[in-house]
Amino acid sequence: MEAIQFSIRQYLDETSNKRKLIVNLGCGYDPLPFTCLDRYVGKCGYVTFVDIDFRELMEKKTNIILNSTDMSHHLTNIKPSKLDDVLLESDQYIALACDLVDMEKLDTLLRGVFDLNSCSILFIAEVSITYMQEPAANAVIRWAASFNDVRFSLLEQLLPDGEDHPFASTMIRHFNKLQTPLKSIYSYPQLSDQQARFKNLGWPVTEAQNLWSLWSNPGVFSHAQRTAIDLVEPFDEWEEFALFALHYFILTAYKVNAKQGVDKSVSQDETQLSPNKPLQRGLTQLEYIPGSEKRRFGAVYAADDGILVCHGGFGPVTRLQSSSIISRRGFPCAECSNSVPTPSASARMCHTITKFGKSRHILIGGRTSPSMVLADCWTQEGADSRWVRNDGIPVGRYRHCAVELTETSASKVLLFGGIDSLGKVLDNCLCWNMEDGWQEVLVKGDRPPPRFGAAMIRFEGSCDSGILVGGMSQNKIILQDFYRWSYDSEPKTIRFTELSVQKEKLMCRFGATLINTRNGILLVGGIVEGRILSKSTDIMIISAIDSKPKLTSYCSINEHRPLLVGSSFYLDTNNDLLIFGGGAVCFSFGSFWNLGFWAVVDHGNHSSKDENGIRWHVISSTAQDNSKGNQSGNPSTPNYPAPISTIVRRVKLSRSKDFERIVNRGQPVILEELDIGPCTEKWTAEYLRQTIGAERVVVVHKASCDEMNFQMKNFSYITQSFGEFIDAIQQGGRLYLRSLSQAKPTELPADLSRDFPTIAADFHLPETMEMVQQNLHSSPLRISGPVNMWLHYDVMDNVLCQIQGPKRLLLYPPSDVDFLECPAGASSSKMDVFKQDGLLGSTHPHEAVLKAGDVLFIPRFWFHSASPTSRLSVAVNVFFRTLSPTAYAAGKDVYGNRDIAAYEQGRLTLKRLVGSFGHLPDEVGKFYLNRLALEILEHVRAV
Repeated sequence: MEAIQFSIRQYLDETSNKRKLIVNLGCGYDPLPFTCLDRYVGKCGYVTFVDIDFRELMEKKTNIILNSTDMSHHLTNIKPSKLDDVLLESDQYIALACDLVDMEKLDTLLRGVFDLNSCSILFIAEVSITYMQEPAANAVIRWAASFNDVRFSLLEQLLPDGEDHPFASTMIRHFNKLQTPLKSIYSYPQLSDQQARFKNLGWPVTEAQNLWSLWSNPGVFSHAQRTAIDLVEPFDEWEEFALFALHYFILTAYKVNAKQGVDKSVSQDETQLSPNKPLQRGLTQLEYIPGSEKRRFGAVYAADDGILVCHGGFGPVTRLQSSSIISRRGFPCAECSNSVPTPSASARMCHTITKFGKSRHILIGGRTSPSMVLADCWTQEGADSRWVRNDGIPVGRYRHCAVELTETSASKVLLFGGIDSLGKVLDNCLCWNMEDGWQEVLVKGDRPPPRFGAAMIRFEGSCDSGILVGGMSQNKIILQDFYRWSYDSEPKTIRFTELSVQKEKLMCRFGATLINTRNGILLVGGIVEGRILSKSTDIMIISAIDSKPKLTSYCSINEHRPLLVGSSFYLDTNNDLLIFGGGAVCFSFGSFWNLGFWAVVDHGNHSSKDENGIRWHVISSTAQDNSKGNQSGNPSTPNYPAPISTIVRRVKLSRSKDFERIVNRGQPVILEELDIGPCTEKWTAEYLRQTIGAERVVVVHKASCDEMNFQMKNFSYITQSFGEFIDAIQQGGRLYLRSLSQAKPTELPADLSRDFPTIAADFHLPETMEMVQQNLHSSPLRISGPVNMWLHYDVMDNVLCQIQGPKRLLLYPPSDVDFLECPAGASSSKMDVFKQDGLLGSTHPHEAVLKAGDVLFIPRFWFHSASPTSRLSVAVNVFFRTLSPTAYAAGKDVYGNRDIAAYEQGRLTLKRLVGSFGHLPDEVGKFYLNRLALEILEHVRAV
């Protein structure tokens, strides 16, 4: 619509003493005349809009206009016509009923209403005459050229890279299915073909461009118009938008005397660009990897030589949390799928996974919806390379660049650009390593403008230098620049130097990938400004980077052509280019998906193939989204095999900053070799009896079996002396003491120093954990015999300091809440996780085995259950607050596990909401409550 209005604005701006006619051929229900009368009030005083289409349609449209004050108020001097096919006549607008095939009638109608020799005319055909048989459509164009002062604007589809392009084939199939085939597109597939068509039909002058070029034209769309799309809703489908716009064009044709000074045709034809001579790489072939699924905008990494993993992305229905693993022939297949650790991060897309060190990787950011941007990071750690949450980036981002740095002994990752949750495009650089986390990097030299979707790479074997190319600006235009960069660790500085690439229009891309090869740097996929990437330009080589970068064709994919949008790429040691997924939503025409994974290999290279000629195999494919959990909450869901627990990692603290980073990561960690005082030596059963006092009265839990269950209440509270309690435990009694405030047990939280002053001096937290002391809530003493603590979560972060006896804990991340049978409004589960019952097959357990002196950090909302492995277990549990004060519920919170204020208020609101349906029939209330529940789930998935 904006493209046609661009032509209309140009026409209205022309100076003329004649009445101007804007004739819409095959107008349909387009309200274009009234939109223009609204927008261009000062320019339409001597303009008449004429709509032409079939009678039945025009009769309905005329009725709509006359009954709509928003449209009819523009019309003056409405009068009946003497001609039967003039359905509405006014000074500003005329509606004509005519089949465009009947050229004689069309000419008679127009001449019956206007003195065409004294008028200036703009004919418009917006995706209309392409549905006509080609001779009839050409007759309309030729007839329009018979007038003197005339122009013609045509907007319809084209085939910039042939009908086998994935978008083109999807579009053609859509129109054929609707039984409205595009009939001109095959004879005139390119812009140059359309211009030659008009020239042959009597239009010597034409201007033509595809709509993607029009989008980048500042004379058509201002910065405000291009960025206004984000004010409607956050938008990130730029590749899809570009593909659509590349398959539509607008052509304006003139008679010579109608546009003075124009004497030649102007076009941006894709066929005018051709890449340089291809490398002598040999013929290539595209091999399909059977068993793969649909996903796009995932992230790929090498778990081992010959084993690749693609994580996350977008599937046929929603964003994915899962991973797929493929293996090269000759490497372990199905038997290794369970041993390959894959990221446990939540569902996401547009994230990065970057190698650092010898064989470890870091997952950074990404997004769910474009407005729900993620800041978390996950790294592989330990001998088993398991994935754990690490330092999050200061500002969440997606479509950023991340590359490994290797100049120093400490492995680092450089992060540049991206886009945040507010739609702001970023230009800052950050550097990360395991020791210091994320730190800002000073940018020097030719600072690149902010960008997202750029391509960045470090040269193979270099001292931390590489290139940055392309990306999209805040203005939503693909940037036409190319930079060399170099990094210096002392101080942390990156220097950019811009290089000229004016003649290499296919180099600057959005959504492309750069890959090091022995022939140069591979540039794969994405989109470019104004043009479509063809079979021979989708994959190219960048060379001569030190002077004037040049592009050379790498290979041409001719069979089973994939769409290299949203794909992930990896070049393995055998020089196979692996393509993981990809595809696009092709406007309203449907979706195109690359059929799983593909390998671009040298033709004739038969090494590592199996008996079926397959080189790569999918060994684990779990693309269904498992991020939603058990939405039904149905406890009868079948059991699955018990999952393998992740062993909670052990670390040593040296700085307060290290502990703050652990808390911010939100993953359980065992802190070892800390100085927590002489308690680990002193607090024997006899010492506690004597120092606390054998006669002191305590309230303890007495269990009837080995596992206490708060929901089942299979225990009782008893009052006894502390001495009796200690004696019973030493004899194997199933007793458990969780201390309460000595002074006001129902009002104040436990405080070791106040409640047990005689032993308090034996225990302290080290200075490296000053964050705990500064945000302290409570510090209960826990003493138990051989009885398991029920599964529960705490609303506050806490540290469990094991003083005496070993203890085993199982912990589950908050995302497992759907599978842990925790009733609404409760923080405890009825499951005995040590017996592996319930829905544990869908959970992600973490196991911690504590010995005396160990301190376990338990993040807020992590479910956990404890099992002492000796007769006596003694611990101090210190709770501390890390949310804003207003987040916590007002009033008393003795145990530190009262749910946050928003949840408590939400449950009250829910109760009122359910009650509001009480006066309606049950089936009505159930219907709408189900709808509301689904809507809430959609919001949950977007977070």
